[in-house]
Amino acid sequence: MISQGCKPFRQAACLLCLINFFIITPTIAKDALEDYWYSYHGILIGDDEEVIEIDPEILVSTQEHYINQLVETASEKTRKAIREYRELVLNNAKISVSDKAYLRYALIAALLKKANKDSLLHLVPKNNLLKNQIELVFAGQTTFSNKPGLVVSNITTATLQGAINATAFEEVGPFIWEELIDLFPDEEPATEYFGQCEEAGVPTPPEWGSSEWDYMGELKKEFISRSRKAQVYVYDSASPPGSCIALPRTRNNGNVLLLGVICLGTETENACFWDNETVDGVRITNFNVDDDRTLLDFAGGSELSGGGGRCTDCHAGENPFVIHPEAEPFQFDSSVDITSEWYTPVDMPAAWPQNEGPTDILDNVDTSYNPLFSRPKAGRSCLGCHQFPELDGLFGYCNAVLKRAARRTMPPGESSAGWSGSRGEFRRHIEVLKDACR
Repeated sequence: MISQGCKPFRQAACLLCLINFFIITPTIAKDALEDYWYSYHGILIGDDEEVIEIDPEILVSTQEHYINQLVETASEKTRKAIREYRELVLNNAKISVSDKAYLRYALIAALLKKANKDSLLHLVPKNNLLKNQIELVFAGQTTFSNKPGLVVSNITTATLQGAINATAFEEVGPFIWEELIDLFPDEEPATEYFGQCEEAGVPTPPEWGSSEWDYMGELKKEFISRSRKAQVYVYDSASPPGSCIALPRTRNNGNVLLLGVICLGTETENACFWDNETVDGVRITNFNVDDDRTLLDFAGGSELSGGGGRCTDCHAGENPFVIHPEAEPFQFDSSVDITSEWYTPVDMPAAWPQNEGPTDILDNVDTSYNPLFSRPKAGRSCLGCHQFPELDGLFGYCNAVLKRAARRTMPPGESSAGWSGSRGEFRRHIEVLKDACR
């Protein structure tokens, strides 16, 4: 069993968790999500850690919020194109409200692709997630299809393309049309990620329901989705050496809503990520946690780019797991090895974080204190147990992992280090980490 000393905490990378979600800021708006939510595994979570239910009004107003954000950073020519797209397409009375949601998605995707700015990358998974919500939110009202051709409400493909061509076509038109055509691929390609991981020396997960998976128990009070039942499963691999951890989240009847799997090769220090969605970002939920099923159709690595989250935005640091080391489900047998000095993700989307680090921003921080003038004392270091990734651009890790760990679980067995206005013994390191996260 893993002991409660400092070294196992470092090896387990206690600040890293089995979630791939995206955090923004603290309050949910009533009329639009704006920036007050994060996504993981294709569902939406508020800062209160509860699932957000999306209705048509919230979906549309949130899309408009993102369009307005992109307008602020666009050139005047692109702004003109957006105005014309609104007039000729989004304000077209013949196009249904539900189909306009797809057309807004295409506009946002096109503007993000054209802008190609790191500061806007966090909007990509959010836009994808909203796209995947459209059919659910409008409950079969959409007529949008590209089989055969492109069909939108009561207008023809030629009419739609003509309208898009008229929207300062050289600015955004080609990008919009490309996104629309790619909305519904003709067929679902099979995943190739298993083979890539095997070549990279990473264990691949056995079929779900196999006796090779060891059930470790239910995870209580995790960082996110407290309303979902979360269970921990582990697979110990001898060849190649390493381990996989799975975290299914289920309804009360056992139906699987979310199933993320992360595998680490301990010799190569490479890691692979899978999720229960197709390569097109469609959630796979037609099975129960006790069922036997293959995982070969689960998207993995770069195939996850169409879903609602960026795995490596949160899974950063020494190893790819975010665990709660004092929680009973993580008291693994000594044969389960999840140690690495610094892991490398295998074939993740190029625009996603690639686990750069470790950072050296804490190396020269003076944690000494004068007991006469420093109360409470500030003389303890986070580096005794942890290494941290380069924090620039890691919105998910900063807000949903690091901040929550400092508030709730670190250091283990003691009062938390704190985050906002921290006055504890770790405060000098916390202040530097906070500054780097901004």
